[in-house]
Amino acid sequence: MGKKRAISVRRIAEKLYEKYPDKFTDDFEENKKLVKEVIDIPTKTLRNEVAGYIQSIKSKRLIILRPNVPTDSERPNDSRRRRGRRR
Repeated sequence: MGKKRAISVRRIAEKLYEKYPDKFTDDFEENKKLVKEVIDIPTKTLRNEVAGYIQSIKSKRLIILRPNVPTDSERPNDSRRRRGRRR
């Protein structure tokens, strides 16, 4: 189970990400500044939580868009690897 977040944090972050998908990055510090510019959030804690959630959204979407799965030609050829029963 992952860390639970307040519903308000998720809603704010998802709306901001939908509205400005190109502005936000997977860097927390940049997202924190952008959240401060784009929306007036009353507390620093809430702003940081929103920026952190946007970072996780962006990171997950980058992983989905560009999976790092090596092809057969990129995999190392390990001839020492045994197959079958261990002795």
